[in-house]
Amino acid sequence: MRAPTATSAICNLQSAIAPLAALLGLVLLLGGAGSFVAFAQRPSVDRTWERVAASGVLRVAIDPSYPPFEAASGDEVAGVDAYLARLVAARLGVSVAFVRTPFDNLYDVLRTRGADATISALTVRPEERGQVRYSQPYLEAGARILVRTDAPFADLPDLADHTVGAELGSDGDLALRGLARRLPALRRDSSFESGDAALAALLDGRLDGAAFDGVAALTILNAHPELRALPPPDPAPLVVALPQDAAILAPRVDAALADLRADGTPDEPTRRWFR
Repeated sequence: MRAPTATSAICNLQSAIAPLAALLGLVLLLGGAGSFVAFAQRPSVDRTWERVAASGVLRVAIDPSYPPFEAASGDEVAGVDAYLARLVAARLGVSVAFVRTPFDNLYDVLRTRGADATISALTVRPEERGQVRYSQPYLEAGARILVRTDAPFADLPDLADHTVGAELGSDGDLALRGLARRLPALRRDSSFESGDAALAALLDGRLDGAAFDGVAALTILNAHPELRALPPPDPAPLVVALPQDAAILAPRVDAALADLRADGTPDEPTRRWFR
């Protein structure tokens, strides 16, 4: 077989370049290199949202064993999170189906696509950030320090040189001890044998503030309008967990939560269940 001549090699090269030149011309006609990238990439796919939209049902994983956030009575699931799930689903234009799941498996059921979302008193787990998506917070569940509404405290540093109490050994006491390490001038009184005793001391003026766990604080605030909460010493906002690839569903859940917050709707379940 004879070797190709220089002329034939050039012709072959021109034949190979011609289709590439035509493609480049098409790219430039469509708007330059950026258009080529967009042309080459497939649009993002959200299999979770596709399933929800096609079925008309949002499957929500929930562990109904943690009242007042979630509780079961026969076939019914109630509580703050169940109420919120129904509201979010309604904003999405679908119904909700609860997938009862033990707390330890709430993330696994998302990864195996046994549920479309988890709403079950979850806080953000840093180790899960690469595996799931988190919504914006919908409720602060961390320990809180309560003060009287007429007290001159706007933030935690204002409690320096004042006395704050808590039930010995409670979650409120734990939060108060951590705050006292950050505010050495704060006077901590953990001598109370119960939360009720610490609350009584706050109400009658023997304490400037009292620390309680998140559930107790919300319950007390509903019953005592003369009290208010300062920002949490260690925030523990509750969030909705969604599959990592829920690129369409996740922003829609955030938008639903934002709409509900603008309407003041989250206040309703707290008034109903924290009492």
